Amino acid sequence: MEQRIVELRARLGLLQNADGSFACRCAYEDEILVQDGCLCSSSLILPVLHADRGSSKAERRLSAYVAKGVEHYQLLMLRGQRFRGGHGGADRLDISCAALAGLTLAEGSSFSQEVLTRAVLRLTEAETDEGGPYRTWAGQDARAPHVENAVDPVVNANIAYFLGLHSIRLPKLDAYLDEVIRNGSYVSVYYPSEHLVIYALARAYEGARKDQIRARLLERREDGGGWGNALHTALAVTSLINIGDRGEAVRRGIEILSTCDANEVFRAEPCFKHPLKSEGWCSHEAITITHCLEAFARYEQMDAPDTPDASVRQENPNAESRDAASVIALVEERISTLSEPLHGRAHAFLHSLVARDRDGQIVSFPVMVHGTLRQKSVSEDTVLRLSAANVYGWMAYTIFDDFLDREGDPSDVSVAAFSLRELAGIYETFNPMIRGLFRHTMDLVDAVNAWELAYARTSVANGTIMIPEQLPAYGDVRKLAERSLGHALGPLTILLLSGFAPSSPEVAAVKAYVVHMLSAKQLCDDVEDWEEDLCAGRLNFVVADLLERWKRAHDSASGPHPLEEIVSELRLLFWREALPGVSRIISTQAEQARVSIAHAEKILEPGMLDGFLEAYERTAAHLLTQRDERLALLAEL
Repeated sequence: MEQRIVELRARLGLLQNADGSFACRCAYEDEILVQDGCLCSSSLILPVLHADRGSSKAERRLSAYVAKGVEHYQLLMLRGQRFRGGHGGADRLDISCAALAGLTLAEGSSFSQEVLTRAVLRLTEAETDEGGPYRTWAGQDARAPHVENAVDPVVNANIAYFLGLHSIRLPKLDAYLDEVIRNGSYVSVYYPSEHLVIYALARAYEGARKDQIRARLLERREDGGGWGNALHTALAVTSLINIGDRGEAVRRGIEILSTCDANEVFRAEPCFKHPLKSEGWCSHEAITITHCLEAFARYEQMDAPDTPDASVRQENPNAESRDAASVIALVEERISTLSEPLHGRAHAFLHSLVARDRDGQIVSFPVMVHGTLRQKSVSEDTVLRLSAANVYGWMAYTIFDDFLDREGDPSDVSVAAFSLRELAGIYETFNPMIRGLFRHTMDLVDAVNAWELAYARTSVANGTIMIPEQLPAYGDVRKLAERSLGHALGPLTILLLSGFAPSSPEVAAVKAYVVHMLSAKQLCDDVEDWEEDLCAGRLNFVVADLLERWKRAHDSASGPHPLEEIVSELRLLFWREALPGVSRIISTQAEQARVSIAHAEKILEPGMLDGFLEAYERTAAHLLTQRDERLALLAEL
């Protein structure tokens, strides 16, 4: 499953436009169709993509794009006008409510009470009765003879879903959805597949007929355990999870999505009728991809508590470990002493960080390293405190990184300050040697962040990027590790407390392992994020390498250039020239980490530590296997 998730996220990033949108594939083409098609497909994708927390960067790109539409929607509603995605003076409510639901879910998005009130008032223009159900179109052209204005189950389910996110339930609307399920009438004018209808109902429905939805899904299941194609299987799996099913059908569906041919999960299937045409279906492979990602994300989270205030322990795959749970409890206990709103912000950030900690390193790295030691002389309490310090460090510097990337939320500044105080406070309790190690390490982290801000940034404005005369020199890639070098503090402290001298081969071996491991990890992140970083003016290792290659091909060519053209050229350069070299560096860093930790085999068992390296090597190898396919796709696009 993890390998398939990597494949899906990589493909999604390739398909997404620089502004975050996804242009739908239609059987007809003109400028208006493409523009509105982008909004339709992007609006429908956003609430789905939000479930896949690991692809937060793609989510932010898409969120930013749809935010423009929603901002426009808010203004138009306040003026009594229409939303893009409709036609004439009409507004197609399934699309606009999907966009609003997505922005409601997206972190940092909110709607004023006035706009929410206007949105509800807008619905009254399409209601068949007070409180629903609703026709598809609202606005001055909604009753024109040429408009197909049905009372549709998906449209009404999307309306109920958006309103439900704002704790608004309408009894007549709920009764309509209940009737659709009771009659088994899973047919939509605007959506071709019964699975799309059931999916919309399952995420919005709060009534007593969920067993009927489950029975219908199992009835449509094929002998092999799937539902015909990857999109329908993903929709069915997510629908079952949304109605509370945790059984064999869900697990078999996930197994099929994980192991089927990649072409299946990359295939565009007919998804929705275009708002400006009465015939023909629109499709986009990004819709298939995001529904597969949602199914995987919901499957990973399906044993987690439903309430946002519940403990985050069950959301982390490593939370089954007693030590990992103890670390989280230690941090939660300290956060519980804070007053609002800091308590809520800190708890929410911890909640988010733990959910993204897929390999358990953020929570458990000191615990893991201690577990590999052949002789253990450091108390369990000390190891747990060092692990809690690691969590605080990641909380603080993740927030700092967001601000360095111009994506920070001012509401999190206090969380960063609190986390940094806790991190420093824990290390202040140790002896002068360890306190000195802490100060030296944090100096390196802060110095490389300052270097990055000074030399690894450029300006992007009004569709133009400034190609700098001097690109950042990453050298032996050590700088990639130094920005996260606080991750080494816990293991090194454990060795110092165990009696090893700072200059001992054992301490040097563990430190070298962490440096090379973090370099490989950061390179994997840079490979995934290079296009978004470029569009934001961040010159990560891969971006710098690509621009260096581009400048050589264009005889330097520093100065302002159209961003869209640069992105298009660098995509080809990445897959054609840069990827093999970056993949080799990832593999080299992983191998150097493996060699380094082998020098400490007398004191520890390196098996678990080697597992992290294998994951980065698999990522590099997988990208190379996709190279020919991506080049062909880019040529086609």
